[in-house]
Amino acid sequence: MQQRPKSIYSRGAHDGLYMGCYLSLLMIAIGASMVVPLLSLAAIAGVIGVPFVIYRFLKRSYANDGYRSTFAALWVHGICIFFFGGLLMALTVYLTLRFGAPGYVAEQTANVIAAYREIGSAQATEFADLLQAVLDAGALPTPAEIAVELVWMGVFSGSLLSILVALIVRSRRSGPPPYMGAGEV
Repeated sequence: MQQRPKSIYSRGAHDGLYMGCYLSLLMIAIGASMVVPLLSLAAIAGVIGVPFVIYRFLKRSYANDGYRSTFAALWVHGICIFFFGGLLMALTVYLTLRFGAPGYVAEQTANVIAAYREIGSAQATEFADLLQAVLDAGALPTPAEIAVELVWMGVFSGSLLSILVALIVRSRRSGPPPYMGAGEV
């Protein structure tokens, strides 16, 4: 019995689960690098690795489709991966900022204010004063606002990255041409 192929959205959700775990670990490494500076190296490596991870997902999908996927299908698959992965990453960040480290944003804002005050220039002092006013007014973004922003940022940047990766995947086909059947090679 022949198995029915999965839709682009189903594959995107499935691959997005793994991408979400990857991005969640990446965000934890970025946040924790303020306490453990060595984690910043892991975070940089993780950011550099994102295009390679999406390439593997799209290449596998292309091969599973018999190298017949269109550019648009690969691009949409990449967008779905980043959308569903971004949801998991945003949930991780929300839970971390809400329950694990509720004062993180305020602490980092205070660190930035102190760093700008140390610069001593007029522009730096003005910016530090502006940030201090935001901090004093309690106008910092909430964990939910940060999580929503991360989803939007992830989908937007993932969409742009998926354009490039889909083009690369389509140009590196290593199977039979899309118009030939399996026995016609």
